[in-house]
Amino acid sequence: MKTIYVVRHARAHSKAVGLSDIERTLTDEGRGDARLIGRMLRNKNILPDLIISSAAKRAFETAYILADEMHYQRSAIDIRESLYDIEFEELLNILSEIDDTYKSVMFVGHNPPMSTMSDYLTRYGVGNLAPGSVFCCEFQIDTWKAISKYGGICKFLESPHN
Repeated sequence: MKTIYVVRHARAHSKAVGLSDIERTLTDEGRGDARLIGRMLRNKNILPDLIISSAAKRAFETAYILADEMHYQRSAIDIRESLYDIEFEELLNILSEIDDTYKSVMFVGHNPPMSTMSDYLTRYGVGNLAPGSVFCCEFQIDTWKAISKYGGICKFLESPHN
């Protein structure tokens, strides 16, 4: 079995003068939302084998907060430049290349690719993931290469503002 957690980064500051989009940070509310979702994941005894995050500050800040709450080592987070401005198909390629020794993976990134991937994985109909939301689905497969459209089962969709 393989489990995928898809996380849209928490609420971030609007683009400020002199600050590039990739440098945008979380708002205080966004930090609180990420802590809330991280505690919820910890309370469900969730600890992904691998966390892959976008290199955008708001995304890896979200990933760090989630990691802290779940007791996952920050230094083990795989921060990738490519997740900042990625097409959905490229996300699927990354997913298919994950080492099969990992049973669960968490992606922390941006919309629209995070929402598009969530809709691709199951028939649940996620639509638009709200900031700070986490979608979880499971596949009854042994290899990440076997991920297929609608092949997963939705386990939960949590938002900090449910």
